[in-house]
Amino acid sequence: MGTSVEMGAAEDGRYEQWARRSGPPDNEVPVVVPVSAVLGRGDGVAVVLAGVAAASNSFSLTIGVQLRQQPEDDDLPRQVTASGPVQGHLLLGLEDADGRRVSTVQHAGWPPQVEDTTLTMTGRGGGGGGRIYDQEYWVSPLPADGPLRVVVRWDARGVPETVTEVDGAAVAAAGRGAVELWPWEAAVEPDHEEDRGRRPTDGWFSQP
Repeated sequence: MGTSVEMGAAEDGRYEQWARRSGPPDNEVPVVVPVSAVLGRGDGVAVVLAGVAAASNSFSLTIGVQLRQQPEDDDLPRQVTASGPVQGHLLLGLEDADGRRVSTVQHAGWPPQVEDTTLTMTGRGGGGGGRIYDQEYWVSPLPADGPLRVVVRWDARGVPETVTEVDGAAVAAAGRGAVELWPWEAAVEPDHEEDRGRRPTDGWFSQP
């Protein structure tokens, strides 16, 4: 029993750590970084860096896709937003100046095995239609001083593997300027015992 409790506590700690790094801090206002770039091009398609915003311990990348003509198939949204070894999807990778790497091909596993020094990238919201699509990723921690290499490849759309360097020091400096609204606090887990109030008070369904 003692071992189970200890493992559960460890998993809770890893989950809390992952939750803090997989999205924008809910107690901060991130700083927009004035950077944009064409990351890769194919015949009638461009992959662009459409936006960067930095918080105190992490930052977002918004990857945009612009098409010259309306796509003839309806598989484009999946190709842009998919992660893992999905056939035909847009591959995105990051390499920090200190050599740490992360990409959309990797799977983090569960519970997440992340340390403060591990480079992580989590897909957030995305969408679009017609000839413009985008996908946001949240990356942690902030980049080291030096070039942050952004690597894209999209075989299904004829975009060759292309490397673009972004000023990691500028992103980190922006993060240090993020506005803290209030001290960070761990989210309160919902009390699932409250669900029992929806059960009948007698008979078979009254039992958990």
